[in-house]
Amino acid sequence: MKRVGPRGVEPSIGRRRMLRSSAVAAAAAALTPMLAGVARAQAFPGGPVTIVVPFPPGGQADTLTRVIAIEMAASLKQPVIVENRGGAGGAIGTASVVKARPDGHTIAYSSSGTVVVLPLTNSKLGYDPERDLTPIGQMFEIPLLLVARKGFGPVGVQELVAAGKAAPGKFSIGNTGVGALAHLVAEYVAGTLGIELLHVAYRGDGPLQIALAAGEVDLGVVAIQTAAPFVASGEMKPIALLGAERLASMPGVPTLAEAGYAGFAAGTFGGLHAPAGTPPAVVARLSEAMAEAIAKPAVTERIVKNSCVPVGSSPAVYGKRLEAERKLWGGIIGRLGIKLE
Repeated sequence: MKRVGPRGVEPSIGRRRMLRSSAVAAAAAALTPMLAGVARAQAFPGGPVTIVVPFPPGGQADTLTRVIAIEMAASLKQPVIVENRGGAGGAIGTASVVKARPDGHTIAYSSSGTVVVLPLTNSKLGYDPERDLTPIGQMFEIPLLLVARKGFGPVGVQELVAAGKAAPGKFSIGNTGVGALAHLVAEYVAGTLGIELLHVAYRGDGPLQIALAAGEVDLGVVAIQTAAPFVASGEMKPIALLGAERLASMPGVPTLAEAGYAGFAAGTFGGLHAPAGTPPAVVARLSEAMAEAIAKPAVTERIVKNSCVPVGSSPAVYGKRLEAERKLWGGIIGRLGIKLE
């Protein structure tokens, strides 16, 4: 049977060839970007990978990222360099990665501060992590602890709630600055417990810890690693862990959820982000190398010894975590009307 065209006339041989050529060309055009992405991924990495840690050297984020970077280099078969670019609470280093070529060779250490809290509180930050960055994965969780000064009367969560409700505003809680994560977590804790606390701002973790150890402030939200020496010396006493699970390093300290406040979980984290536009296959390869590194027993041990929890999540899982964080802290920031310029 003869094929006919739209007017009932069989297309000429030349016309049929032209149609076939057009179809092939259209299919090739559609495949070109995909094939190019695959080619880039297969060629990746074509040289050293730089992880920009947007904080000064020597801190927890820097130390653990360097440990993970060594094993990532073994997986990627290229050097993985950690470069510190501190300043503006992590904004300077993060912004430099936003401007980097989106080929996976320059990526950022990301934290709740740099990709959640700062963008929610500062409209002039210069970057939007949802628009300008792509999640690679979460490396580890940094648990937080609600601590009290030495000699503080209430010895547990229920005692704190009872005393706080009996004398609203009597007890003070320190933070590391208005709009900082420690401030938001302190507000979250007070709201969850249904008590009124007097918030006192200090210029960073160091001054807050000194104030707690000296008894200048009643309560504080601090990272486990920084609190541990003070807890061991008796200068601070733990009230509750603020994460979802108990820690082996503090087995006798309950979580806030275990103390009767189901579902409460607050902490900070260390992850990796790439510039927006980085090919998905390259992001996947970086995430795979990161997860392989974290799964190494020696790396897992170092993370745990630094009072953190190993994670090694996928880009999708990390993305969901970031969405939940933005919803949680965005609600508190909006309620308090915090705007930093």
